[in-house]
This record gives sequence, structure tokens and C-alpha cells, in this order.
Amino acid sequence: MNAADVLRTSPAALQAIRGCPDPGLPPEPESETLRAAVAAQLAVEQNAVRVGPGSAALLHAMIARQGPHGGGIVCSAGSWPPYRQNAADYLLNTRTIPLGDGYRHDLTAIALACSDRTRLVLLDSPHSAAGTTVPLDEVVDVAARLGPDTAVVLDNAYGDYQDDDLTAAISNAVNSRARILVTRTFSKAHQLFGLRVGYVVAHPDVMRTHGPLVGRYDVNRLGQVAAAASLTDPSTVAANRSIIRRRRIAVTDLLTAAGVTVAPSQGHVVLFTAAEAYKTAALLRQAQLSANVLTEPGLAGHLSLRIDDTGLDSLCAAFASVHHQL
Repeated sequence: MNAADVLRTSPAALQAIRGCPDPGLPPEPESETLRAAVAAQLAVEQNAVRVGPGSAALLHAMIARQGPHGGGIVCSAGSWPPYRQNAADYLLNTRTIPLGDGYRHDLTAIALACSDRTRLVLLDSPHSAAGTTVPLDEVVDVAARLGPDTAVVLDNAYGDYQDDDLTAAISNAVNSRARILVTRTFSKAHQLFGLRVGYVVAHPDVMRTHGPLVGRYDVNRLGQVAAAASLTDPSTVAANRSIIRRRRIAVTDLLTAAGVTVAPSQGHVVLFTAAEAYKTAALLRQAQLSANVLTEPGLAGHLSLRIDDTGLDSLCAAFASVHHQL
């Protein structure tokens, strides 16, 4: 594999792990150092940041917190399946709204679907299956139209792979007291998946009513020091972002050349559909990409191709084989 096409963990993070004198020592109980580093990067107060064992756990905790209140959640078709699974576990109803034009969240339809019993609107942006995004200012506008008991969660797990930088937008939204919560992770562009570190950002007032309840010592010592060190090394994250962008562009171009309609992804997947979509998927599976091709039950007639765990050379070779057989 081309060395320039390999996703890497920050050398600073690896050095921080090696420099930890004793992994058995207790971590900071509230991840204070890491929270301070995230808050400084986003220009928000430290109380606007909570850290937990991965963004998945934080999303779960936010849904669980709303369980005693009853009501439900609203999300889009094809969104990350645990939204609905976790809501069902806590006896919350789920309303699923079809994607709108360009495979994007239909924010107007989502707002109309909310009632006074809706607790959370969950928006994965980039979308889990399509990779499409929604502007944060439009999310803020939707939150302002909803009742006081409803908050909007922007699941920005793959946000580092977007072309646009959301740092200023997140800062402005949080500091303006918008009723939104933004979740992010160190698992993707920071390549610290195995250490399980994520965070949520929201105005402290919103955090008090809708934020996840996290326990002391939830994030282990190695995860804390590695994540804090990785924040000091933006060049590695930028390099990983560039790798995903190159793969995304190449796959989009190859599918388009084969006559397949492709969603405008900004994430780690490329969603596609056409008369030849299922034949293309079968051929991709034959070309050693079986784990990458995902059927999307919430998006009938579509398939999603993951590009974050296969190198560009392998992806291009697979598509060369596919094109030869189409």
C-alpha cells in the first residue's frame, strides 16, 4: 500500500502513551485537562464540554437520560441504527423522516414531525449512510423553532472529514445558547478508536437538561493523555482528512463513470444507486470489498461503500475489475 494513503495515529499521541509512567494510576476524574484543551480549541467555557468513552456512549447516555420523561426522538432514514435501537431500549418512540433533496436531512419535515413530547432530534452529519451534511446555522434555526423540552443533537463523528471546518460555527452556536449539542470523537481522523474517547459540546444550560450523564473516571488514563496530545498535532489529522477526501473523490469519479448515481458525500462512505447498483455491489464483493459494501434498509435501492478502511490502490483496482465486467 502507498505510504501516503495510510491513516495514522498522531506521533504526539503515541509518545504520550509511551510516556505514561504507570497505566494503573487513576485518570483525572472529570478529564479536566482534555476538557480544557477541547474548550480552548472551540473557544467555549470548560463547563460546555463533557468527555466520555467514545461518542457512541455519549449518544447512548443522552437518549437514556430522556427515558424517564417518555416521549420520543426524531431522526432521518438511514441514520446511525443505534439511535433507534437505544430509543427502543428506553421505551422512547422514534419518528423516521425520509431524506430530502440531495440525500440531505429534510430539516423542514423534521421540525414538522416534532411534537411537545419529542425529547431529541438526532442528526448525523455527515450522514451515516450517505455522507451528506447540513449547515450548522440551519440546525440552530430548527432548534429555535422547537419546544423548550426538545434539543437537537448534531452527531459530528466524521466531521473532521468534511471540507468545511465547523470550529467557528460550533463556538458561535454554543455561546449563543442554542439548544443544540454537538458530539465528536477521537476514533476517526485522530485514529484513537481503541482508546474510546469522545466529547459533547453544548451551552451549560443545555448540558444540564439534555447532556449525557457521565461518571467519574469514565475515560481511562491512556485515552485522556493520547487525545490531549493529538489535539496538539493538527497536521496528522489534516493528513488523514486528505486521504479520505482523495479516496472519496476517486470512488465518486469511478462510480459516476460507470453510470451510477452517487450522493454528494462529505464523510467516510459513498452512497450510490442506479439500474446497475446491485450488480456493481456484487462485483465489488467479488473484488475483495465485501466488508465495505453495506445494504441500507432505510434507503431502499441504495448501497453504501465504506472508504475509510481500504486503501486507494485497492479501491481503484476493485473498480477496474468491476468496470471490466459491467
